Amino acid sequence: MSKINILLNENYTVLKIIHDNTVLLMGQKYCPLSQTDIASIANINRITCGNIINKLKNENLLEKETGSKKYILTKDAVKILKMLEKF
Repeated sequence: MSKINILLNENYTVLKIIHDNTVLLMGQKYCPLSQTDIASIANINRITCGNIINKLKNENLLEKETGSKKYILTKDAVKILKMLEKF
């Protein structure tokens, strides 16, 4: 499956929310929002949000620090978002 295909609909929405809420702190970029926060902003339930986050991680578009709630976009995710924003 193409990585672009999985970003349609709620998948894209969740990734975009993480992107738009990414901060730079002490040289590291990450999104400090919790899964519950992301679900609320995306107007989806937490379980659906968790499934989407797992899908994005499995596709190597999103990383999560071990033992942390910090979500980090991969370089591929940033490239895809930039490409989609052109449309």
